[in-house]
Amino acid sequence: MQQHRRRSAFPFVFAALALLAILPLWVGEYMPMVDVPQHAAQLSIGQHWQDPEFGYQRYFHTNWMTNQLFAYSVVHGFMSVLPLVPALKCTLSLALLGVPLAAWLLLSRVGGDRWWSLAVFPVAYNFCFYWGFLNFIVTIPLGLVFVALAVGYAKAPSTRRALLLAAYAHGLFFAHVLVLAYSGLIAALIILARAPSRRDKLIGCGALASILPAVAAWWATIQGLAPSTTGTPVYGYWGWHRVSEFLSNQVGIEERDPRGAVVGALLLLLPFAMGARPTRERWRWIPFGVTVFAFFVVPLSAIEVDLIYGRFAVFALPTLLFALDRGAPREGLRLATGRLATGRLVTWRRAFAGALVAAQLASLVLTFRAFDAEARSLDPILAAAEPHKRVLYLPTSPASAVSFSWPYSHFGQWYQVKRGGLVDFSFAEFFPMWYRYKPEQLPGLPDEFDWRPQTFRWGAHHGERFDYLLVRGPVIDDWFEGDPSRVYTVARHAEWTLLGVKHLGQDGSLQQAVVETALPLP
Repeated sequence: MQQHRRRSAFPFVFAALALLAILPLWVGEYMPMVDVPQHAAQLSIGQHWQDPEFGYQRYFHTNWMTNQLFAYSVVHGFMSVLPLVPALKCTLSLALLGVPLAAWLLLSRVGGDRWWSLAVFPVAYNFCFYWGFLNFIVTIPLGLVFVALAVGYAKAPSTRRALLLAAYAHGLFFAHVLVLAYSGLIAALIILARAPSRRDKLIGCGALASILPAVAAWWATIQGLAPSTTGTPVYGYWGWHRVSEFLSNQVGIEERDPRGAVVGALLLLLPFAMGARPTRERWRWIPFGVTVFAFFVVPLSAIEVDLIYGRFAVFALPTLLFALDRGAPREGLRLATGRLATGRLVTWRRAFAGALVAAQLASLVLTFRAFDAEARSLDPILAAAEPHKRVLYLPTSPASAVSFSWPYSHFGQWYQVKRGGLVDFSFAEFFPMWYRYKPEQLPGLPDEFDWRPQTFRWGAHHGERFDYLLVRGPVIDDWFEGDPSRVYTVARHAEWTLLGVKHLGQDGSLQQAVVETALPLP
């Protein structure tokens, strides 16, 4: 009589956690992601590029030398059938699910237990996610897949696999160069350590190196577009604080909050609780070793790119899983029926791990819901502003009471997304952006203005070119250089203040450009 194999619960558990993992994105409109409003503004420019009512072609030019095209292209694909914000959330949902799926793929390359990939779900909400590094977020699973392809080539070299590596490297170049460099280094080291012959090693590394001429040409070109990058100092910010950050950055919680290190450590230990043990195959430690090296050696900022080393924490758990083996079952643990107790123990361990992951994801649902409720205080301010104006955003209080990092640092960009017009400070000043300011349209704001809005001064920084000042937090008198009559209050609500700019009338007097709207204070 044919025995029926017991159906594994893994696909059902994985699917349930996958739904729970993307739920935080959809419980509200606003997400606590620092840079996402800036990316949404870039997408909005592309959405309305041909619309004369928005007039974006007057202010921007298309930067065809950018290589960060993949994430925006995916969002634009969704925008063909969805509005901008849902399209953005669909893209982020795919990116979030891609991290545990890519970890599962890596495990399959070395015979690891697929249940370990469940621990990776919370890591998708990492340091990069809360800072809103859209292009990097979307590229994280692609980098892990690149490593998996290199493992496949190293184990069974072939011309087809070498060509696939070369093609994939070129595609990854248009997603994010930093992920390409990280995963490409791991791929090269694995091929050198694992490929069976010198010829196979040479062909594999040659396939990876085929992207270097394109990277060199791109880099030489952007030096002309952004000559200041050659003089940008390297800021290391090295120290023992990176040890706790290595744990906390995996789940995006600030290092000053001890919960981050605790949760990060628990996730790293979770596979061991499910019976994993370190492998004795040294080559399998290469990805984790490169991850640790990158996190503790790479500087904080360089070549006009900030917050660099913290991004690599997301790879810690997936690469650690790659270096683990299944634990050997213990002999002698038998039930009265004569069956080994190991199977039941494994089931309980997996149930415990799944419950822990589900609890962490459920807490994120509550956090995102609370942030959306807090952030909606911006909506009446946007409703009070006339559309298609130029706005200066001054976030003197960029932090949130319910979320991590500083999610309101670029939140004013939602005016551009929802009402048209322009908002400064804008990522359109940066060389990697798809749409960049024309030189004559730059707002002329002080250096690091986005982090230090208190440095703005009306005369030195051309306050008269704006129609509104949108402020979150205290209004600073020094902005107006002793003449607060330059502006008037349009609306106030919660932490927000909207100030209208008075422009010179025909008789030389200051005139209010828009009708004042009174909103009640909370």
